[in-house]
Amino acid sequence: AGEDHSIAITADGAFWVWGNGQEGQLGHGVEPGFFFRPRQVAALAGRRAVAAAAGSSHSLFVTADGLVWSCGCGDEGQLGHGDKEMQSRPTMIRDFQASASVAPARAAAEAAAAAEAAAAGRQRLMQDRIARLHALFAARERGGGGDGGEGDSGTT
Repeated sequence: AGEDHSIAITADGAFWVWGNGQEGQLGHGVEPGFFFRPRQVAALAGRRAVAAAAGSSHSLFVTADGLVWSCGCGDEGQLGHGDKEMQSRPTMIRDFQASASVAPARAAAEAAAAAEAAAAGRQRLMQDRIARLHALFAARERGGGGDGGEGDSGTT
């Protein structure tokens, strides 16, 4: 969330914004006042959202094609267009255009690797728990009481 505006990405890959739009940071043109209900960023409709960030009075959007877009106040050059102009609608940052196919592929690969590692970790944890339960039940069937673990005296 920015200073006084927010951005969300929905499950279907759309950008939604709300809050203060007076410097174009919502991407709908310059709009005085606050918008208390989320609205889809129409200029990016049809492009799949993968990331977003809200600055104090500007917004950044990353689409699945690897392009980066910005809008809002640019008086400190924060929009990345090489100037200090305000952009009231999302405008593509041209410096990222050449690497458009690299960023999403790398991000997708990293996300997939992280998900795979987490799943493997969960599987190892479950296998360990199952093995401990089997050992506990086997010990109890033999009359040994348990495996000596926490809360278990090891006797019956």
